[in-house]
Amino acid sequence: MSFNKTLLAAGLLAASVTANAYVVGEIKFAATAGATASVDFGTGDVVFSPSTMNSNVTLANGIFAGLTGTANASLYDFDYKLGTDAFSDIIGKKIWETGTYKFTIDSLVGAPSESIVGSFKSLKLFANGTVNDGVGDLQGLVSISLDTTGGTFSFSATSTAVSEPATLAMLGLGLAGLGFARRKQAKAA
Repeated sequence: MSFNKTLLAAGLLAASVTANAYVVGEIKFAATAGATASVDFGTGDVVFSPSTMNSNVTLANGIFAGLTGTANASLYDFDYKLGTDAFSDIIGKKIWETGTYKFTIDSLVGAPSESIVGSFKSLKLFANGTVNDGVGDLQGLVSISLDTTGGTFSFSATSTAVSEPATLAMLGLGLAGLGFARRKQAKAA
């Protein structure tokens, strides 16, 4: 097989590895003075007060690394129990933003985990989400934690890369192309 066909197969392999951008990182928020968060496990409503500029970034790594110490982040109200009331469902809703970063939930994965110890409430969700970094969209499987304790809260989002079918198809085509090139070289020899 010609050098050009081998180069094409290798290009497909490289494209399969770099084709998609994913959210890889973690960000945590803490309440600003006077801000509160409440969670209603019955309806699934999560309410932040005030409704904007209610938190600061306390930890950030991965794609969020430059945001540690950022003030004036906003966490927005949402409902994680879909269709239970008139409150705005979480799907397609902006959950937080700070600087040029905005985070939106695309779909929930599995059941939420809820726990109460005294007045302390803890909520954990898994979802497919999108972060817009001001340049483009980054997607991934996201773990979201929300803890409320006496007027303070933290919220963290982490994710890992999830391969898409098109990426896997390009990987398969690249491997098949390299296999055929090797086979043809063996027959020619």
